[in-house]
Amino acid sequence: MWLLPRLGVGAALGLEMWRRRRLEASGRPGRIHRAPGPLRCEATRCAPLSACEAQRVLQLFDGLIFDQEYEDIWLYDLPEQEEALLEASGGDATYGEVSPELIEWLLAECPMHAEDLLSDFGSGSGRALLYLALRTGLPAIGVELSKTRCRCAETYRMLAEPFLQSQVQFLQCDLLDDGPHRDATVVLFANKLFTEDFALRALRRRGQLPRALLLLKPLELEPAELPLRKTAALRTSWSPKQPVWLYME
Repeated sequence: MWLLPRLGVGAALGLEMWRRRRLEASGRPGRIHRAPGPLRCEATRCAPLSACEAQRVLQLFDGLIFDQEYEDIWLYDLPEQEEALLEASGGDATYGEVSPELIEWLLAECPMHAEDLLSDFGSGSGRALLYLALRTGLPAIGVELSKTRCRCAETYRMLAEPFLQSQVQFLQCDLLDDGPHRDATVVLFANKLFTEDFALRALRRRGQLPRALLLLKPLELEPAELPLRKTAALRTSWSPKQPVWLYME
């Protein structure tokens, strides 16, 4: 891949040594069994990074993936065929991302469980989901219909592999498709530009709602299904004070 030579052997070795030191300090080998069926992580999952460490890792990868002049403009300006596919699916091609600040708020308000499976519905470049996985050490699945954005997410995942130990995967598919993301227990869904009908179909087709759901637009959910617990205004690429809604058991 064209990006890997830019990383350099020295930087790659440095990342691997950093990961190994963290694992040794935690006393956990950080091993994953890739068994058939839903993605699951052992109790001996990779050691979580601090907020500062996770942000430093992703900032390093930003510099490797995006050039200084155009940055990540190609995530927003998709080929016409991809835009048409996204619109035809019932989604929206307009791009945006949540911030580490928003993820940190989620972690503060929603304690993660060892058995949780995380998912980002409309994962885009994958940065938000990778940040969440780096912070928690939990398995995670991103779902993205755009080939361009999913390819970017896979590049991030490959670079982050020394820290993740195969606990993250990205699926290029429709949110309404069946797949392992249906088993997610904690879901991040930037549904700001999706219709309520589409969002509800994407969530309810999994048989039951996740135990925790973070949205950028409220949905008409019955309290018996999943009660609304918290709201806040946090930074995203759309707005410095984007309203968010946290539904949680």
